[in-house]
Amino acid sequence: MISAFRSYLSTWIVRGFFLILVVSFAMWGIGDVVRQIGAPSWVAKIGDRAIEIPELDAAYRQQMNRLTQTMPAGQEPSLELKRAMARQALEQLIGQAAIGQEIARLHITVPDAALRQAVYEMPAFRGPSGQFDRRTFEAALSTNNLNEGRFLDLRSEEHTSELQSRQY
Repeated sequence: MISAFRSYLSTWIVRGFFLILVVSFAMWGIGDVVRQIGAPSWVAKIGDRAIEIPELDAAYRQQMNRLTQTMPAGQEPSLELKRAMARQALEQLIGQAAIGQEIARLHITVPDAALRQAVYEMPAFRGPSGQFDRRTFEAALSTNNLNEGRFLDLRSEEHTSELQSRQY
């Protein structure tokens, strides 16, 4: 039986059939991948800042985690609620980007002394004595995969956003 199949493989009809299969897979299977090359990967653009899909996904997952913690055990959020959370995450990212650009345009910064004081006052970095503890600070940063520079940049951005929101 196998020898009968082998004898048909050398015919032009079978070769034509395989050629049609290869061309169809190339057009429909690979074509989708090729069309995605060069396509924009952002979901919103605010000025020169683009909100990328992974960033929106991370914000959406944070929103959903907060939501599921408040829901009764075993209850799943509805499709409408999931869509609302996605919209809310996108709106939040757009708002942050817009505020960030306005802050940059106005050259608003947080003084280093104010930032240092805010970090010293954070309860998460207090040691057994109740005062700021450098080892506790470094352990918390390590646990969250942050270095000191990145953490201070994040806190500075948060404080700057808080200052901007208080002005309006």
